[in-house]
Amino acid sequence: MSIGVTNLADITSADWSLKLGTIGAVVQGIKDIDQCIAIILTPPPGSDPLRPTFGADLWRYIDNPISVAIPSIVREVSAAIA
Repeated sequence: MSIGVTNLADITSADWSLKLGTIGAVVQGIKDIDQCIAIILTPPPGSDPLRPTFGADLWRYIDNPISVAIPSIVREVSAAIA
């Protein structure tokens, strides 16, 4: 694959997405899944007016003790991806 430019012949997967932040590039396979999960977990809920429950409040657990933060983050990530 050339840097920044993708031809149709370069796409080998049935599931692919445009790469965020790069014009003309795509992500495939596990990188596509990683990008999709990042898109789901990055915005806070309510930031998309058409999907008010989209996103995750992961930032709320930054200063919590580990014993509180880990179960809360797991719950938040599970709910956001589901």
